[in-house]
Amino acid sequence: FPSHDIGGAGDQTQIQVAGTNVAVASSTGVAITGNASFTDDLVAASFTSYASAGTVTGDAVAIVEAVSNITGADGTKGARLPAATNGSIYIVQNNGSSALKLYPHTGGAIGGAATDANVSVAANAMVLCYKAGTNLWFCGEAPNA
Repeated sequence: FPSHDIGGAGDQTQIQVAGTNVAVASSTGVAITGNASFTDDLVAASFTSYASAGTVTGDAVAIVEAVSNITGADGTKGARLPAATNGSIYIVQNNGSSALKLYPHTGGAIGGAATDANVSVAANAMVLCYKAGTNLWFCGEAPNA
C-alpha cells in the first residue's frame, strides 16, 4: 500500500486489490466498499466462551480466540493467554461470580508481575490485553458502565 498522510478534510486514500477499490480511508475513518475478510490477530474473527479451569498456569484454560467470555470463575480458577504475535490484542470477559486468575502464556509476564504469575480480573469485568513483546503482556480492566 502506498503511504499517505490523512490529515485534512477531503484527503482520501483508496485501497485497491488487483485494481479494484476495496476500501477508502479518510480523516473520518475507513469505509469498506467491497466484501472484506480479516485474519489479522488484531481483528477478532469470532467470540468464544470458555469455562475457567485449574489453579496454576499449567492447568488454566487456554484462550485461543481474540475475544473470549470466561465462565465459572470462583476466585481460584483461571485462563491463560496464548503465545501470540507481538502487537496482538485480546479481550477477556470474566462472567464468573468471583475473580478470575488470568495468566500470560507459559514463560510470559503480565505488566510488572513475575513470570507465569496471574493477575486478577474482577467478577463481571473485562480486560483488554496487548502483547507488547516476546514474553510481555499489558492488560487493563475496562470500567463497567
